Amino acid sequence: MQNFDKEAEREAERARAEERRREAVEWQRRMDNIAKKMGGFVNDCCFELQEEFVAAIAESKRIGDIVVDNVEHFLIRGDYEADIVARNDGVVVVGEVRCEYDRWDVARFAEGRLPRFVEMCPDIAKNRKVLGMVGGNLITKA
Repeated sequence: MQNFDKEAEREAERARAEERRREAVEWQRRMDNIAKKMGGFVNDCCFELQEEFVAAIAESKRIGDIVVDNVEHFLIRGDYEADIVARNDGVVVVGEVRCEYDRWDVARFAEGRLPRFVEMCPDIAKNRKVLGMVGGNLITKA
């Protein structure tokens, strides 16, 4: 009788472990689904934010004190992509728009993506001063 009780207890523990495993798999599936939906939501919001920046610049033909005559959204050259490129005869402003920035994002843009623009788009950068612009919903104090 004692062996039967131990075997029944082991079987019950295996069943509980299998149920915990199934619950964990289901929980992970739900979390992955939420993450996928949130990623899509964030991407949609950022795209709309980019469109707002482009529309505002195209309408005003200005970025601060700089008058521009050409505004492009999503300039792509090879594996390089710029969210916004606005220019006139003497200046090109390369803009990146994100939903949220911190100081490291700004530094990565200024030290990496902005100089790479000159490398990937020499026809646009030639004989122009290249300036960077970042825009977003939230730029942290850091």
